Amino acid sequence: MTSGRLRWVLVAVIAVALVEWVAAARAYTNSVGADDWTAFGQRVDSLPPDEPVVFADDWLAPRARMASSPLARLEAAALPDLREPTRIHVLGWRGRAWSDALQADLEDRPAPHPESTLEFGDLTLTTYAWPDAAVPTASMVDDLMALSVESDGGRCRGKRTFKCAEGRVVPRVVEVDYRARRCLEIDVSDGATVRVLYRDMPLGTVLRGHVGWGDFNHRLRSDAPANIELSIDGHVHARWLASDTQGWRPLAVATTPGTANVEVAITPALQRTWSRDGYGARAPHPVCFELRALQDGARGEAQSP
Repeated sequence: MTSGRLRWVLVAVIAVALVEWVAAARAYTNSVGADDWTAFGQRVDSLPPDEPVVFADDWLAPRARMASSPLARLEAAALPDLREPTRIHVLGWRGRAWSDALQADLEDRPAPHPESTLEFGDLTLTTYAWPDAAVPTASMVDDLMALSVESDGGRCRGKRTFKCAEGRVVPRVVEVDYRARRCLEIDVSDGATVRVLYRDMPLGTVLRGHVGWGDFNHRLRSDAPANIELSIDGHVHARWLASDTQGWRPLAVATTPGTANVEVAITPALQRTWSRDGYGARAPHPVCFELRALQDGARGEAQSP
């Protein structure tokens, strides 16, 4: 190749590099100013507390929580699913208004109807609504003082953190499948059964819950199956076998409105993790679960003429 042709190749390479640099500079220009975040925060602060703000782009969440104190509450940052609200507000980047993660949180609930869109610079806040929703009547995660906990070794001590012979049960916020979730963490020995009892639990039409495992690195090294058994007034209504490959696994049992003694028995089969040295006695991999009693469609019925 002659020196002249080499010069033209070099010029072409530099030109392409300049074009890519300009395109990248435009793409990553911060087009959301302080005033935009302030306006967004004021809008969120004016929303009813039962209308959550969720994210089509999860990377916006930390900055959004700085703009609005209600978004920084644990209840807002770690929703169990999208069963309860009649309306949600989805924050996205440059018109993005939904995501696969939000679709998963719907589970088998019908898709909501879009109502409105607001823009704050390149931020887009899209409002969705359902004609009806579920009203919570009780929650094992929220109603800790109503719980009693037992294990194979007998009654577990404590009121909020329960200390058992084989370990402990404690409320936590954990990362499950890259999402924050509030749950009761069951951190006990392999094969030990923990029974969480809610006496006279106010029931609606369904008990809904989830089970999952935190910590990405531990999930890589563990099969972590667990047996879950749900009983109402001493009668077993459902059994599930869950593993850490299933993400935030949903659980559901239909119920009759009223009060009943609800017990969840959880038996982790492999609570520890695998390493190059084999199955280790350290580095526990506890299972987390949550369970709520819901009255499906109650809000919609209350609003009907």
